[in-house]
Amino acid sequence: MRVRMTRRTTLTALIGVAVALGLACPGCGGGGNSGAAIPTATEPPPPVATPSSTAVDTPVRSPRPTRTSGTETVTTTPTKTPTETAEATLTPTCAPTGTPYCADQCEPCPTVRPLCDAATCGQCIQNPVTCPTGEVRDCQSTGPISGCCTCATPTATVTPTATPTITRTPAVGVFAYITDRRSPILHVINTATNVEVVMPDLPGIASDIAMSADGRRAFVLGLQTAQIFVVDTVFNVLSQTIPLDQIGGSIAAAPAGDLVYVTFRDSDRLAVIDTTNGNVMARISVGDSPIDVAVTHSGAFAYVANSAATAATVSVVNLATQAVVATIPLADRPSAIAIAPDDSKVYVPALVNRLFIIDTTTNTPSGEVGIDGALAAVAVTPNGAFVYVANPTSRVAVVDPSARVVTRTIAVGTYPAGIGFTPDGASAYVGSGGLSPDEGTISVIDARTQTVATTISYPPGSVVSPASVAVANIQP
Repeated sequence: MRVRMTRRTTLTALIGVAVALGLACPGCGGGGNSGAAIPTATEPPPPVATPSSTAVDTPVRSPRPTRTSGTETVTTTPTKTPTETAEATLTPTCAPTGTPYCADQCEPCPTVRPLCDAATCGQCIQNPVTCPTGEVRDCQSTGPISGCCTCATPTATVTPTATPTITRTPAVGVFAYITDRRSPILHVINTATNVEVVMPDLPGIASDIAMSADGRRAFVLGLQTAQIFVVDTVFNVLSQTIPLDQIGGSIAAAPAGDLVYVTFRDSDRLAVIDTTNGNVMARISVGDSPIDVAVTHSGAFAYVANSAATAATVSVVNLATQAVVATIPLADRPSAIAIAPDDSKVYVPALVNRLFIIDTTTNTPSGEVGIDGALAAVAVTPNGAFVYVANPTSRVAVVDPSARVVTRTIAVGTYPAGIGFTPDGASAYVGSGGLSPDEGTISVIDARTQTVATTISYPPGSVVSPASVAVANIQP
C-alpha cells in the first residue's frame, strides 16, 4: 500500500530575502521529472505500471586467479568479484516545482537547497520498503513519475540467453561442477586430470547445484537473486535463466525428466518447477524453515530437511500426489540431507555432533552416529558403503552406516561446504570456502584409500569460495 504525504510550509520573511537576492525556486530540489504533467499537491499521481519481470544486478568483475592443482598451473581469463544484490537506490526527497515524486522515505521540503519556497515542492509518494511473500520490489527510472517502486509477482517465464558462439570442443567424460559463494562463476573440474578446465560466468553468485538426469544441464540456484541458472555442460555456457518468485535455499533434480525441486525457507514450501518452460507445477507446504531437499533414486519421494529451532523435522513428499505423506521428528536441527543409492536409508546431519539415520520403509529414525563438532554437507558413496559428512572447520568424517561409527577423519580445506562423488565411487570432491576470501580450495579425495590425493588451490588475493558440488558423466 502506498502512503501519500503532502508537506507545506509557509515562508514569510525568507521569501522577501529570496526575491531581493533574485533566487528563483524552479530548480530547487533533487529529483523528479520536470517535463511531466504537474498535478496539484492533493491530486493522486498517475498510476505506475506493474512490472512483469525482476531486475538483476550485474556483479563487478575483477581479474581471475591462476589456479594450481598439484604442480600444474593453469592461467585463465578474468573472474568476477561479486557485489551483494542491492536494494533499490534511495530516491530524492525534494522534487522541483510541484512535480510529484516517489521516495523510500518522505521528508519535509525543502531538504536540498536553502531558501526554497516549500509551497511549490511536489507531492511525496512513499515507496513500499518490503513486499509480501511471493512478490518482489521493482523500481522504475522512467515514466510520468520517476523513482517509483511497486510490489509485483514476477512472471514465471524462461529467459533464454543469447546463443553463444561455440569455440571449444564439446566436453566428454566425468566432470565436477562446484558453485562459488564469493564469485559469480562455476568451477568445472576434469576428474581425469583434476585440473580446472573452465569457469563459466553466471549472472549472480550461486548457492546450490543439481544435475539433469542425462548430465547435460546443470541447474544452479542463485544465492542473492531469485533465479535458476541453467548451464549447458557440453559446452559449459549459460543457456537460460528461470525466474523464481523468491530466493530459493536448495535444489534437487528428478532422476528422469525435466523437473527440479526448490526449497523456500521463508514460505516453508517446496516448489516443483518444469525447467523446459519455467512453470511452477506445484507449491507444497512442508515443515518450518526447509534447508535442504533430496529425491529418491526411484523418483517417487522427496525428503525435505526442516531446520526450525522448535520443530526440527523431515517432510516426506509423495511426488506423484504432490502431498506430504509423513513428518519425521528429529532430536536436533538438520543441516543437510542425502539418500542411500538403494533408497532404503536417509542420512541427515544435525547442526552439531550427530548424524541421524532414517528408515524409509517406516519413515522413522532408526539410529544415529556421533560426530564431534559442527556438521554441514553430506554425501553417500555410490555403493552405499560409506557416508561422508563435512565436519568444519577443516575435516570430512567418514561414517560406516552399518556399524554406525566414524571410521576415519580426513583433513581438507577450511570450512568444507559441499561433497560429490564420481559415478564409479573412486573419488570425492570437496568444496571448501576458507576463512578469508583467498583461502578457498577444492580437495580431491581418493575414496579407496580415504586420503586427499590432490588439492586445487588459488593464489593469495584470489576471491574464491568453492561450495556445493555435483558430478556428472558427460557423453556426446
